[in-house]
Amino acid sequence: PTAIPTATPKPTPYADLTTKGPYFVYERKQNDQVALVIMDADGSGRKVFDLPSNAVLQTLKERISPDGKWVVLHTGTAGEASNFDENKKYDLALHIIRISDGQVINITNILSPDYPRSFLKLQDLLAKKYPSYSSEILRGTLWTFLGGIKVFSWSPDSQHLSFAGEMDGPSSDLYVYDLQTKNIRRLTDGIENIGSIYFSDDGKWIHHTSAPFPSQGNYRTSWRALLDGTKVEFISSGNTSSNGISRPTPPEIK
Repeated sequence: PTAIPTATPKPTPYADLTTKGPYFVYERKQNDQVALVIMDADGSGRKVFDLPSNAVLQTLKERISPDGKWVVLHTGTAGEASNFDENKKYDLALHIIRISDGQVINITNILSPDYPRSFLKLQDLLAKKYPSYSSEILRGTLWTFLGGIKVFSWSPDSQHLSFAGEMDGPSSDLYVYDLQTKNIRRLTDGIENIGSIYFSDDGKWIHHTSAPFPSQGNYRTSWRALLDGTKVEFISSGNTSSNGISRPTPPEIK
């Protein structure tokens, strides 16, 4: 009898991108290799851009700018609460990728040079401010910090990227990156950690929340900051903790 061929057929290779968008963008992982795949909406062509093995692309839909030209990329880590090592060097950094050609623009290292020891200073500051809080709640500060350190938001016109950063320590604060000037501006300063960020529809304000400890919203404070950095306004606060301790409502910050 005639032998059946055993060779594995090779997939037909894709052509390069054939349109100027819109594109279908997705993350691909093979073994330890992370890649960003950009495909023409009609499936006619695609490009594959290999990324560092420590790249973070979760919530890819939110990472794409409104104009469809950029993708936010985090690399590295700020540690994990379950095995946090105060003597280890962490390397969380922020980048953006241009979808048209895969060029990666390095924006900044997210963490301060003395992190994570700077975080221990933050716990000391919180312990002094809230002396009646239990040590268990204070330890939860790490969960709050790590839960918000990778949050970000694109402006509606895709010209600004707001993000959480700890570059100036000891807590995470609100920053904004200007894609035209390449400048980074710090908009807030305090000992609470950023929890969420989103731009207003008109692009003038950056709404954000902050909290010192993890709890179902009881500690969370809502703010809004003008994009130009001239004003930060207090909106609302959950002013009662889970153990019944009253938390003072912050005043408006000019």
